[in-house]
Amino acid sequence: MKKWLSMLLSLCLLLISAGALCEGATAEVDMSEPLDIEVMAYFVMDVPADDAIVQALNEKFNVTITPTITNIDNYAQTLSMRIASGDLPDWFRVNDQAVFGQLVEDNMLLNVTQYADKYGFENIKAQCALPNANMLANDGVFYRIPDTTGGLNPGIYIRQDWMDELGLEQPKTWEDFREVLEVFVEKDPDGQGTTGWTTYGTWILDLFSTSWTGYFGWATSDGQMMNMYVDPNYKEAIKFWAGLYADKLLDPEVMVNSYEQAMQKMATGRAGAFSMNLSTVWWSNNVSNLAQYDPEAKMGALIPLPEGPKGALLGRPLGFSADSAFNGDMDETHAARMLAIMDYLLSDEGREFTLYGIEGQHHEVVDGKKVQKTDVLNKEWGQLQHLFGELADFGSNDMLAEDQEVIDWYNWVADPANVRYDMTTYMYDEEAVTINAELSEIRNNYLVSFITGEMDIDEKWDEYTQAMNDAGLPRLGEIVAEYCADMGVELPVAG
Repeated sequence: MKKWLSMLLSLCLLLISAGALCEGATAEVDMSEPLDIEVMAYFVMDVPADDAIVQALNEKFNVTITPTITNIDNYAQTLSMRIASGDLPDWFRVNDQAVFGQLVEDNMLLNVTQYADKYGFENIKAQCALPNANMLANDGVFYRIPDTTGGLNPGIYIRQDWMDELGLEQPKTWEDFREVLEVFVEKDPDGQGTTGWTTYGTWILDLFSTSWTGYFGWATSDGQMMNMYVDPNYKEAIKFWAGLYADKLLDPEVMVNSYEQAMQKMATGRAGAFSMNLSTVWWSNNVSNLAQYDPEAKMGALIPLPEGPKGALLGRPLGFSADSAFNGDMDETHAARMLAIMDYLLSDEGREFTLYGIEGQHHEVVDGKKVQKTDVLNKEWGQLQHLFGELADFGSNDMLAEDQEVIDWYNWVADPANVRYDMTTYMYDEEAVTINAELSEIRNNYLVSFITGEMDIDEKWDEYTQAMNDAGLPRLGEIVAEYCADMGVELPVAG
């Protein structure tokens, strides 16, 4: 009898132990049957089916990946057509918050959170736990995987050889920067009729205007909602840009330049300073372009940014862009396999693979360190990061940084004290979309007129702010306030 009781007790303990193990266990991804996966994205060039990285992923996960690639200008329209026809790709980029919001409302997207928990996709979980990534969730559930932008932010490139030749010091304030531009234009070191500072569009100036407002997007003022674009401090920023424009220190074609045209001006001595994304890829391109024009020329960068009344600050959206989403209308085997690929791409091994590729083909090992074959990558990938690295985590290309200026910029942007985020980047509301479209048109029309001097900003500021209010800015503020309350966002205080 005692022996029987002892055996029964042992069996109970085993069952209890097994239950405890099962409670924390994760499901295993079924890799047994081959699967087809369509990945739709925009990219710098077509990705052929026999691409070496795609083939390696096919073999590793027993799949056949078909990349459907468009250029960025056509992507939104192409995706909308696919959605309208009921032919949603398996895996696709989301670069329009309104489209994403509608897909969530229509229950058309895969519940990433559910699968990550069930199958233990720890790298996906870690990506969703990044600072501010919670803003991409819907009621705590992720229907997309955040794709970081890393240090991809517009900075200020400058002709360092001109600075050295003219005995100029790094400008600490925007007024100092203005004085540097004045000397550039007066001395015109390359004899090309330099314009001073060039860029493409006023949106970049808005990012730098944060040095006047102290925030980017929305704030509160005396308990009321305040939008940056009607803040009196933003008015002072516009006055500064208008002053540069009037004195021919800001490119007169700033409103109509493409980024290629602005790059060309910087590369040919027609501009002494230039603003665009300051990243490994773009730094390399701009330095290379300048060297072709003048091998003795030297590129520099303003780090930190010049100080305004509120300090040296950069405005930016939340640090995510073009996130991956997945068709919700697929069986569990298909969904789990696809997310297993993404989980791998987000691992250290996966990130390194999509940056350096295959040894001998895409990189060499020099002194124990992987070195990209840039000529091969530019030909095969069109850039220094493969499509699947860009899809999983664009910001991982920061790992390639070797130029000190780029490293210093990444470190500066990574410091929260230097950056002000627009916390409403991922807000979705149909009424807000409509209001924002009208506000954007009004703002752009007035802003161009203010900067070019067509309108006197002091005379027309009240007219401008009234037009913004009449177009629904107060109502938009109410929607934003509700959103921030729901998401637990505490807005900064204006002024």
